Amino acid sequence: MHACGCGCFLHRQTRLSIHNLPRNVDDKQLRNMFLAATGRKESKIQQAKIVRSSDRVDAEGNKRSKGFGFVEFESHEV
Repeated sequence: MHACGCGCFLHRQTRLSIHNLPRNVDDKQLRNMFLAATGRKESKIQQAKIVRSSDRVDAEGNKRSKGFGFVEFESHEV
């Protein structure tokens, strides 16, 4: 169980939740933002993921961003 006692398996010390993202930001741009923010090209980002709606699509038929995402690093130390 997580330290907060909630039992949620999604809590991780290496995962950041990012909110209020522009709807046009994609996974690659999110990853690049965090690589730039750390100031280190060797930062080990395991995953950068924008959460997308399963029922809302844009004009091209792509799933629309919900405006938030997650960045998960390999370790707690950046």
